[in-house]
Amino acid sequence: MLNFLVKFFTANGYVFEMIVVVVIFAYFFEKRKLFWLRLVLCIAVSFGLSIAWNFCLEALSVYGWGKIVCNIIKYIVSFFVVFGGILFCKRTSFGGALFSSIGAMATQHISYRVFAIILAICKMPYDNVGSFFIALSVAFAVYVIVYFLLVRKVRKQPEQCFENKMNIVLGGILILFAIILQFLVEPYAPMEEQPLLFIYLSLYTIICAVCTLLLEYGFFTHKKLAYDNAILDHLVHTQEEQYRNSKDNIEMINIKCHDMKHQMSKIAGGLNPEAVKEMEDIISIYDLSLKTGNEILDIFLAEKKLQCERNNVNLDCIVNGSCLQFMQPSDIYSLFGNALDNAMEAVCKLPEKEKRIIGLSVTTRLNMAIIHTENFYDGILEFQSELPVTTKEDTRFHGFGMRSIKKVVEKYNGSISIVAENGIFNLNITIPLDRLEVQ
Repeated sequence: MLNFLVKFFTANGYVFEMIVVVVIFAYFFEKRKLFWLRLVLCIAVSFGLSIAWNFCLEALSVYGWGKIVCNIIKYIVSFFVVFGGILFCKRTSFGGALFSSIGAMATQHISYRVFAIILAICKMPYDNVGSFFIALSVAFAVYVIVYFLLVRKVRKQPEQCFENKMNIVLGGILILFAIILQFLVEPYAPMEEQPLLFIYLSLYTIICAVCTLLLEYGFFTHKKLAYDNAILDHLVHTQEEQYRNSKDNIEMINIKCHDMKHQMSKIAGGLNPEAVKEMEDIISIYDLSLKTGNEILDIFLAEKKLQCERNNVNLDCIVNGSCLQFMQPSDIYSLFGNALDNAMEAVCKLPEKEKRIIGLSVTTRLNMAIIHTENFYDGILEFQSELPVTTKEDTRFHGFGMRSIKKVVEKYNGSISIVAENGIFNLNITIPLDRLEVQ
């Protein structure tokens, strides 16, 4: 029985390996309806084609160049079967299926050629029990490595990876070239007769397959960076729109408050003095006139003070906004908006009302604009690249706040530092005021 399995695996092992590695690359895609039935059909078609192909080669006694051409065709057909199978079983884009198919083919090729090199070094045949277990061990090791180095990173944000199909196609051409080269040259460098040349050839095709994976992974990294920058730009644009809306709202509220105070002064004589004072205090809460020396900050802080009042948060400000006149309005709104939004989120989680305090100061010192915020927080913060990692469950669309702050600060040649200890979060930003060259 074991010998039969070994022979069957030797003849159809490529199908076994491709099924496993495709599952690794494509399992995180959404399943289609009747997924398991679709999967069984794909597996049956794959094995059926492999068995029929091997039977035809033996029946027709295909050898030499005919066998080489047939093997190349077999690999090309199997690729399209894998590609179609992914689209048939999973909900993904053309690029997603292409990415997974090429990655799976490259990974399987690495596994098989490493296995072949081991056999060449140990002078073992392909079709015995020892070789069978070596193949399983090598495949397991290679698949685990590829999963942790590539697939695990991609699966967190797959929607970013598959838009630029040209880069993926280049990887496909590279691995296809390696496989075709292997088939063309291998008859002239058989493992038994020229093991050293066989090993060199295998190493070359392994390098091609690794480059294919690196190309896909490098594309993913570049695409992720572009995606993050697009999100940051979108946030800045959204905040700029929000600023314009807030400006209109704050101006309208201030006008109404001024009118109400004027009316109160007319009717105050006939009312209880305590009642009059209480009404004036209520009106003063919504009198959002602030004079920081910077109109953008006036509007922004007025809105934030109102938001803090609704959430029982005390916003303590000492702001010299005139030193930030050189900054673009959208940058001011983005920087202070993200800083205070993060602080607000942190203090609103605290059960102690006396700790719901946010401190904000903007001062100048030694030709530097110094921006400082501080607030209490609860829990343990983790840092990555000197920035705190988001504590939200969905990390796909969060964590951009601090990166947006960093992007704005670096635009003005500034620096940012964060200190979080003893339950107090301190954000310190310094921006040079002399010889300012906006990047």
